[in-house]
Amino acid sequence: MKPSKKPAGPALFWHPDFRVVAALPDTKVIRTSFLVNFAAVAVLLVLGTLVYRQENEISSVRGQVVEWTRQAESLRPRLTKATQLQKEFSDGEARVRQFQEFVKPKLVGSDFLMLIAETLPRLTIIDVIDVSAEVVRLRGTVVGSSASLAQTYADQLAAHPAIVAITDSVRLRSQNRDQAGNRFTFEIELKLKRGAPAPAPKRVRTTQSKDTDE
Repeated sequence: MKPSKKPAGPALFWHPDFRVVAALPDTKVIRTSFLVNFAAVAVLLVLGTLVYRQENEISSVRGQVVEWTRQAESLRPRLTKATQLQKEFSDGEARVRQFQEFVKPKLVGSDFLMLIAETLPRLTIIDVIDVSAEVVRLRGTVVGSSASLAQTYADQLAAHPAIVAITDSVRLRSQNRDQAGNRFTFEIELKLKRGAPAPAPKRVRTTQSKDTDE
């Protein structure tokens, strides 16, 4: 007969068990409370390390800010002096430019002479070119008996683009007839523009007048 594996019944102790199991000490090799405490300490160490590194970086940044502030304060007198020198230089440059504009001629002599030569009609001779700060006067002679030749030349100058660019007005100032020589003497006045000096007149070739003696 095989022995039965079923328990014969509840174990019977020879005396009552009065132990409070919850109050008994933990008999495990690694106690649960130790693991909990270890994890808490590890978390605290990690947080402490992070806080220390952050504070160290903040302290380093503050030190750099203090150093930069000190350097800026030490360079402030030089910056102030450089700013003052720059202002003085700008003022001096402005005065130099004003002086250059003042002494710069409104007309380039060679270009103006070429312009007059190219616009000069037939039978017309320029004897004198009188240039002042505001006015240019052309004194010349027209060969012929027509009194309108000098006025025609003045109108031609007044309509020329290069002359318009540098003058406010062009007018025939005077005209006198020379009976003996069959000619007229004239004076044409070109009033230059005020303000900034005008650029050198750009020569534009024009067709010379075909007027003949009348």
